[in-house]
Amino acid sequence: MFRKNPFLLLLFVFLGISVLFAGCGAKEKKPWDEVTSYVCYYGRFNKDMKKFDVAILESANLSVSEISELNRAGVYTIAYLSIGEEKDLNKGDGKGPGGYASYYFGNSEGKPAQNPNWGSYYTNASSPAWQERVIQKAKEIIDKGCDGLFLDTIDTVDLYPETFDGMIELIRKLHETYPDIKLVANRGFSILSAIAPYISGIMYESFTSHYDFLNKCYDKQLPSQLKTSGNLGAYTINTARKINDFKVFALDYALPESKDDIQYFYDRAWEYDFIPYVSTILLDNVYVHDITPKSERGAKKDIGENAVWIDDPRLPPPNDDPNNFALASNGAAVLVDSFFPGYAPRPLNDGYLNDRRLDWTKIAWASAENNRDHWVIIDFGEEKEISQIKIYWALDANKFWASRNFSIQIPENDDWADIKTITDNPQGEELTVIDLDEKIRTRQIRVFQAKGNGPDPRPNLMWIAEIEVY
Repeated sequence: MFRKNPFLLLLFVFLGISVLFAGCGAKEKKPWDEVTSYVCYYGRFNKDMKKFDVAILESANLSVSEISELNRAGVYTIAYLSIGEEKDLNKGDGKGPGGYASYYFGNSEGKPAQNPNWGSYYTNASSPAWQERVIQKAKEIIDKGCDGLFLDTIDTVDLYPETFDGMIELIRKLHETYPDIKLVANRGFSILSAIAPYISGIMYESFTSHYDFLNKCYDKQLPSQLKTSGNLGAYTINTARKINDFKVFALDYALPESKDDIQYFYDRAWEYDFIPYVSTILLDNVYVHDITPKSERGAKKDIGENAVWIDDPRLPPPNDDPNNFALASNGAAVLVDSFFPGYAPRPLNDGYLNDRRLDWTKIAWASAENNRDHWVIIDFGEEKEISQIKIYWALDANKFWASRNFSIQIPENDDWADIKTITDNPQGEELTVIDLDEKIRTRQIRVFQAKGNGPDPRPNLMWIAEIEVY
């Protein structure tokens, strides 16, 4: 028979109490949609990380127990993962440039191509070998106890457009493989529309600041750059998250003694409902700035950098027809697959048609000109009964650029279903009117152009001035 040992009994009691108190000491994380602060820091464990709601970190520099300590402090731990570049060369299958892995891009010398600022090597997101490597790296990070992944170097797709679809597929695979973790994308604006359903957040790196790698100095963006980041960047992001909600983190760079600049960076980010943080370019220290935003949160969330979108007093007011469900002024949001340089989706539902007095950036939206599917989603904010869609095609060089073949679609079983297909659409005409066979209740429509079905003689482009829905 087992004989009770009083000393052993005391030990069990002590251990039980220790576990109990350890559990009680844990701080519950805020709901993700309520976080208001974050730190981006890639160094070793720093206790000041616990002062933020979210920590974007380098998991290789922290132990399992240190990550656990942050989690118990109520901090979301989002770990760095590069998905468009690799820090060190991997031999892999040896079939790539220079005898290295086949997923590297080669330079003019037949060697793996490098990022000139950081020295890392560009990778092909479409490569199955690279996707497998990323998925495995993600598993190692998650197994350490991190809440999510910070997906860096997505902008490689802008240098290598042929990886566009592969990058989207890779992010989708990460989401489907690890559905319970949070994915935070670093920029990746050119594929934002496609990855928005899979992410929990996006970082707008260098939102207001600029780091000059050549001269190794910090500076604020030029007024023209601020206008672009506010109207094309921030407004577009905020419109996209009306359809697929996610958090936005603004990361700017400055020396810690630049208090006035840091205050300005915080204020501007807050106006767009972005969560601000300012660090030095190496992200090797934790800065708990004694600064709070003085601006009104979200004041520019729905209007962009300029308080008035069309600010020319000579122009009449835009169409404000309450029966047009697609109008922004009636609460509709727009999401597009891509952008041609300089264009933004805002003109698609601003109420202005092809007014020649407007600057070209305010007349129309144009997709990226590549051999891919292009589309525009209109979200009405709530279900509407629709029967007619009008598409005003963009005007350029005294010609209207109408797509030749396209479909009107509505959501169905996590996909899109055609409700009307237009073939051999007349070229050179400004307006296409699509009457539905019957009234349909839906919250969203998508104007979908399969690859290569754009206007003559630019079949890889989709170019629209305005969409109206009744």
